[in-house]
Amino acid sequence: MNSLKTSTSILLLTFLFSAAPILAQSVTPTKTPRREDREERQENKQEKETEKQNLRVTNTQIKLTTRLENAQNIAKKIRLQLTQRFDSLEKIKSRLDKRIAAIETANATAKKPRDLTAAKAKLATYDFTKYQSTLADFDKLVGTLTTSGKPLTLVPALRTSANTVRNELKILHQVLIDTLRLIVKAH
Repeated sequence: MNSLKTSTSILLLTFLFSAAPILAQSVTPTKTPRREDREERQENKQEKETEKQNLRVTNTQIKLTTRLENAQNIAKKIRLQLTQRFDSLEKIKSRLDKRIAAIETANATAKKPRDLTAAKAKLATYDFTKYQSTLADFDKLVGTLTTSGKPLTLVPALRTSANTVRNELKILHQVLIDTLRLIVKAH
């Protein structure tokens, strides 16, 4: 009986081991509802991630354009102030020229003529070429705003360039003040 049991068990074991690979190959896995749900959730998660990335890209582009617009507006305001200041200095210079010319015509008939040579010499030192060159440098910096990836980093450089232009305007203004003082002193 023992031999029968062992022989059947051996036979059974050999049958199982030889049939197992055949059975494993013939069975096709079916998708379970859990597996389908998991795949769907993964797809939804990937879609949300791509949407977030697209949103981040558009937000950074919007921020960059607004920063660029802000920097350009700052540059426009500074440029406008500088040109207005130069225009007012030019008006003052033309008035001083007219004043000197009027005094010279009055000197022809005056008993005691006024000496305006010092005032004329001082007014002749009024040279705005350095102002124009520093303003051109400022304009070049403004031009680099559009090509810069970070426009707000250029704003301090714009301010220092604007300050050099302002200093040139101060020099021109001081020349006009000194000319006016010499005209008054010649009285």
